[in-house]
Amino acid sequence: MLEYFSGVLFLTSNRPSHIDEAFQSRIDISLNYPDLDAASRRTIWKNFFLKCTKTVEITDGELDRLVQMSLNGRQIKNIVKQSQLLARRNEGSTVKMHDVEDILRIVKGREVA
Repeated sequence: MLEYFSGVLFLTSNRPSHIDEAFQSRIDISLNYPDLDAASRRTIWKNFFLKCTKTVEITDGELDRLVQMSLNGRQIKNIVKQSQLLARRNEGSTVKMHDVEDILRIVKGREVA
């Protein structure tokens, strides 16, 4: 069906090495996006923290530590969202670094250096 499709179709994958060769041969253009650099990750962390409905108390030093982790934008978004939900358990609480660290340990098995 893909071979005879007459429109524009966008397919995304974070596992391009697992795409079948027969399928790949029917793709006209493939774009590769490199991993985010530290400056891009910083911007993404800040933007998602700004969108929180709870107050965020993350220091610049703590943000520096988060930026060093090799995460993509979707992962950062999910971590911030889950950290906010964790902070909501305590009425009136704010999102703090320990919330983010707890989520990182749960979701990724990661420690923040």
